[in-house]
Amino acid sequence: TPFVKNNNQPAYFVSILRDAEVKNVSKIYRTPTQIMGNGGIVDWPVRKMDYSSCGMLTGLVADSGESVAIATRDFNRYNSYINIIPTERNGGKKLLEACIATEGLPPTSLPAFYFTQNKSAFTAMQSEANAIATFMKVKTDKKQSYHWCSWYYTYYHLTASMLSDYLKGFKSVQPEVPVQTIQIDAGYQPHAGDWLEPGEKFPNGIEPSIKEILGNNYKAGIWIGPYMVGNKSKVYKAHPDWVLLKKDGQPIINMSFYGEDRLWGAMDEEIYTLDTSNPEVMEYLRQVFRAFKKMGISFFKTDFMLYGAETSDNVKRHTPGKTSIEYQRDFFELIRQEIGPDAFWLGCIAPYAPMLGYADGMRISADITPKWEGGTSMFNESKGAQHINNVWWQNDPDAIILRSKYSNLCAAEARSLILWIGMLGGVINTSDLFYEIPKERTALFRFLEPGNEKITA
Repeated sequence: TPFVKNNNQPAYFVSILRDAEVKNVSKIYRTPTQIMGNGGIVDWPVRKMDYSSCGMLTGLVADSGESVAIATRDFNRYNSYINIIPTERNGGKKLLEACIATEGLPPTSLPAFYFTQNKSAFTAMQSEANAIATFMKVKTDKKQSYHWCSWYYTYYHLTASMLSDYLKGFKSVQPEVPVQTIQIDAGYQPHAGDWLEPGEKFPNGIEPSIKEILGNNYKAGIWIGPYMVGNKSKVYKAHPDWVLLKKDGQPIINMSFYGEDRLWGAMDEEIYTLDTSNPEVMEYLRQVFRAFKKMGISFFKTDFMLYGAETSDNVKRHTPGKTSIEYQRDFFELIRQEIGPDAFWLGCIAPYAPMLGYADGMRISADITPKWEGGTSMFNESKGAQHINNVWWQNDPDAIILRSKYSNLCAAEARSLILWIGMLGGVINTSDLFYEIPKERTALFRFLEPGNEKITA
């Protein structure tokens, strides 16, 4: 029977538990729901709680360490939330709510919540994460990624000729640093959305550079923000009706640049979201990923994936009737079909729930910067999300800063960051030029080369 509120208005949340009192617990263990998700063990809140950080899987931690993990396991259609209510609102009582986000659509069935107990907080959370992975048919069989990404050295300034020079330089280092993949990051495209168009930095398109990477015996990787489309792009000018709309019919503007700043040096004043409920949009994106695959690309970093997470009760879609997770998983299924089962897929700025079973790696923290405080998010998030590492995917704590010049890291700080990221057992990557960095840091990066057996700290 469909759930409805009074006056036959649709429900947006269905609570399985509401104002349930929790006793003998002082801390909660949060699983991030997205990048920078404030994961880990924290005190029960007194005044304020970020509810978005208490979805999917949450632990109740007793002073003894004994814990109860709470989660749904089926994320094919609905987001779920375990809302922790601040004590100041209830006279010091610790209350929680377990609910499903139905997004105003009539649910015919809802996923079960599971409450599982364990003597260890970490084990409780990791065990339940494994149960979720089993239900969602997650595969973690890909080799641990060990790759070079262009972003944190060149940012959006990379050109085809620069890449050629870098490849020659990498080959000059003997013995060669055995990275698996060379990945081109954002900036190759003239505008967001025009992924296959030649740009100023790659005047012949990216295919010649992809062939050059492959010719040097590396796998080839590409960055793409598949939901993104700029107002100056060919795609938007030809198909303004392809973008996701607010309830009032106006485009959702995810980024705006009305002054001198511009995204990746392009002229776009606004960045919109493509509406994947539109079959024409899906076919366009299918052709983009098909073209990349045909070029020989086997590593895909998909960014700004949160743009597809707008809930269905908050937008006007071309074809309504599904939840936001259903639209996302329809699109992610398309991507996986086109890139193939063997391709490595790295999610970035992504919602975690709909990517279960699709992503092989997942960025968990804010962009790293070449200074000690620039690693704060990485340290915090890599601790708070370690119970899902190599369970849902390989966690990506972000690039390792190896260089000594153009960096504010002292030698001890750089070494600490390198070893911390290495011991986690997730994605290992850098953007630095192996032929320009100190030999001792190259040796450290070689030391982090993954073996055949995955090890998770």
